Amino acid sequence: MLALRPLDASRAADFRTVMRANAESAKCLCTAAYVEYWKDASLAPPCRERMFAEEKSDGFLLYRDGVPLGWCQATPR
Repeated sequence: MLALRPLDASRAADFRTVMRANAESAKCLCTAAYVEYWKDASLAPPCRERMFAEEKSDGFLLYRDGVPLGWCQATPR
């Protein structure tokens, strides 16, 4: 069964799992354009953690049978 869940601090470990699964995915900084402090891509890992701490993400995680498979960022422009 597929399920889409909001990306928030409670799902940070699942987000990291998705990022580790594919080297290209780990480079994705889609949320960067929408998070004010994330202007320098070289700060991505610390800023990802800050994003969760401050609950700034508006992304979603995709699960199949409870296993995280992917993520996307979605927000009004």
